[in-house]
Amino acid sequence: MSLKYETDNFMIYYNDCDKKYLDKLITVFKSRRQKILDFFKLEDFKPTIKLYDNISEYKDNIIESFKRNYGDREYQDWMIANTEDGNINMLSLDLVKRIEGFNNYSEEEFCYNIAHEFTHVCQERVGSNNPGWFWETLATNLGNPECQHDVKEPFTLDQLETSFDSIDGYGAVYSIGKELFNLYDNEFIYELVTDKNNQKLNTVVGNIISDINEQLVTEPKHSRK
Repeated sequence: MSLKYETDNFMIYYNDCDKKYLDKLITVFKSRRQKILDFFKLEDFKPTIKLYDNISEYKDNIIESFKRNYGDREYQDWMIANTEDGNINMLSLDLVKRIEGFNNYSEEEFCYNIAHEFTHVCQERVGSNNPGWFWETLATNLGNPECQHDVKEPFTLDQLETSFDSIDGYGAVYSIGKELFNLYDNEFIYELVTDKNNQKLNTVVGNIISDINEQLVTEPKHSRK
């Protein structure tokens, strides 16, 4: 990361390979930043964004963060962005596209992902004690909804908590979030974010999951996009 772009609101460290989409990345971030800050009731702060063109450096950073925060969590090859050290860390797009399953990852999806990760940073700053799947519920709906899809198969709350990667976890949490924001206002949803024991969250989302599953078994699969 030899280059730097800085404003009063954020700082980006980037590389030569990132220059082709840097303007688009900045535009996405600027356009979504305030909405996300407002949802989390946060005063403006200056996040640091780091784009890595060396996968070993990115891996070392994330492993160190995992040791500090979780103790036993392991690095996985599909990890392309993280916020465990308080920064937004992203692999440069050229490296992302070399990872199995990401070969067709578009520039647009890459740029939208910065808003997804910023949502995580903001949730960290309010000290949320939510389960991991709800962090993804908020990030997929507030950050990069254009890049998401609805779930196609019924699922349970227990599966979200224990088998997120074995089911269509991201489809499930995106569908949950769509319904949540349709039914409730931001104030109510923010109360779920700060719910320390997550009892209210589990009750509300449990009802939403039941509704989603009922629709899935009564509607043709092709009708859900």
